Amino acid sequence: MSVDLFKKYGVTFNENEIIFCEHEKGDKMYIIMNGEVKISRIGRTHEQVLAILKEGDIFGEMAIVEDKPRSATAVSLTSTRLLAFGKEDFDFIFDREPELAVKLIRILAKRLKDTYDMLKRSIR
Repeated sequence: MSVDLFKKYGVTFNENEIIFCEHEKGDKMYIIMNGEVKISRIGRTHEQVLAILKEGDIFGEMAIVEDKPRSATAVSLTSTRLLAFGKEDFDFIFDREPELAVKLIRILAKRLKDTYDMLKRSIR
């Protein structure tokens, strides 16, 4: 990914900075350029860590696909540089960065399969 891409879509977060919160409206997806991001849900009595993401990982993409509130909270664990894409940037991703589009499609397909498998197990 080019420096121009970061100039246009780049955002930086300091250590322990909230990127987005569970239940808020989502309008962007993120790709980690460097750093680490914790994805978690906050319960009444404890925090459930869902994932620790690193360079190259994509998160928040369901905000692009669905028009629903965020299902988790994202917090930078280190100084973190991200690319932030909104719905309006989707055409750009598919036209100019096909490797990102392929990665996003794979992630969405895996999450769809995981959801299907979970539903199948709960029906039994």
